[in-house]
Amino acid sequence: MVKASVIVPAYNEEKDISDTVRRIKRVSKEYEVIVVDDGSSDRTKEKAAEAGATVISHPENRGKGAAMRTGASHAKGRFLVFIDASQFHPEQIPLLLEKAGSGTLVVGKRPFRVMHFGRRINNILSILSLFLATGRLARDVLSGFFVISKKDWNSLGLKQDRFQIEAEMNYKALSKGMKIVYVPVKVDYPPGLGLHRQFTNIKQVLSQVTFLSRLVLQSWAKPFKILSLKKR
Repeated sequence: MVKASVIVPAYNEEKDISDTVRRIKRVSKEYEVIVVDDGSSDRTKEKAAEAGATVISHPENRGKGAAMRTGASHAKGRFLVFIDASQFHPEQIPLLLEKAGSGTLVVGKRPFRVMHFGRRINNILSILSLFLATGRLARDVLSGFFVISKKDWNSLGLKQDRFQIEAEMNYKALSKGMKIVYVPVKVDYPPGLGLHRQFTNIKQVLSQVTFLSRLVLQSWAKPFKILSLKKR
């Protein structure tokens, strides 16, 4: 059985995907590398395939969460490594796998000081919301670099189709009493991911705030079975 499947959700990532796949494969030839092309309009899937990844394509853009679930459903590894198509360093995958185990979510914790303003605000709101919902303190809720066993992933029953899936995953892991381990990782944010880029899509920001609010309300209303998480 493959020990680890590395899943890379990708949307219009033709610039970086080849390098990311090759770097993953250089770390270990034992990794199963899966790129989920989420309806890209560029050559993401061609570039990923040329670099040696197994490519699964969505005919249209369905969102990061949907891409992650698609990748997980095809993965053969005992452990699932999720990593964004750019920004993170694949060379650090072994650091996270060293901490992996049953009932454990291993999160690549980004340095707070290097996050752009919008990322900081989103992360702070997410951490606060999860604390109010679960009574447990998280550290980097929205990191796109983490490891979890396939069995634990399946047990969480994640439903969110878009970027809210990371907050949903942390919420459900905390609620189930899973151990969360944080491993400091490097991250390279390219120019142009500042305040303007973070808040350009007002609908996306409002969606995140709404989802986090529902997490808190659901946890408080759970004894009365009033609210439930819905797919977004």
